[in-house]
Amino acid sequence: MGFDGMYGVAPELLLGVGFLLIVSGATLFGLLLTRPARRLGDISYGIYLLQGPVLLLAFSFPALRVASAASPAVHWSLAAIAAAALTAFATLTHSLVERPGIQAGRWASARINSALRGRVAVSEQSVRVDPEQPQPQSF
Repeated sequence: MGFDGMYGVAPELLLGVGFLLIVSGATLFGLLLTRPARRLGDISYGIYLLQGPVLLLAFSFPALRVASAASPAVHWSLAAIAAAALTAFATLTHSLVERPGIQAGRWASARINSALRGRVAVSEQSVRVDPEQPQPQSF
């Protein structure tokens, strides 16, 4: 079983086994329970959304693009700087946009649910069934 490329059978099986282990609750010897891992999980949606614009900006300058194409060291250095900037930007947007939005959604949901519960309670009280009257059958 060799690695003929990244789309070969062996890499896909290894990725599948790793995915299965994590989904099944493996913590990778406690690594996934650490505070930084949990924080990375909190900002992961922001990283997903912001990676395109950040990488586009990082590689849009012609001088950086040429240097990146000429040297693997420059390319990976630029990628590491972009990853650090992306993490900082995602943390900032999580704190200033995502978390307040989640709290506002919970508040609005609680208000709507309490209003609906009050309306349902009123409508249930106003419906009185006379046991002596024949009731329509529903099938």
